[in-house]
Amino acid sequence: MRNIFILFIIFIFVSVNGYSFTNTLITNGTLLIGITELEDFDENWATLDFDSGKILFSSRKKGAKLLGDLYWDNCDKGIFIGGVNHLKGNIIDMGAIDFNKLKNAPTTGYIRSVPLKVGNVYCFITEQNNYAKIKVISMNKSKTKIILKWTFQRNGTNQF
Repeated sequence: MRNIFILFIIFIFVSVNGYSFTNTLITNGTLLIGITELEDFDENWATLDFDSGKILFSSRKKGAKLLGDLYWDNCDKGIFIGGVNHLKGNIIDMGAIDFNKLKNAPTTGYIRSVPLKVGNVYCFITEQNNYAKIKVISMNKSKTKIILKWTFQRNGTNQF
């Protein structure tokens, strides 16, 4: 019996307050695969929500709830990538490994945030205990925009 895979490709172009983002999604069974551009704003956070594959925006005002799963920030202390939930470790830097050869995410060792490095692969766990792998493909010269390639496993296993 042949395996039949159905792929759905969704291309999303979002424009908010004059800023534009692109998000390309492919679904394959329990996997959601994407290439996402995120920009670092002074007034808002642009975060990635893995469950929906959407880019979400949250105010940077003190006390405002941060939405989504993954954020990045170019701040005075450096450039970091991490999880929105600062009470739980969400991310591991796997180094400059082959994204496609990473088949299983670690189940322990997650921390809140790590320095962002172009070319590195990161494993991520959401608040719903679903796993993602992320590769930072590029960053623009002004260090205000990154492009991520990612795969999200929606069935709760750590296998990609």
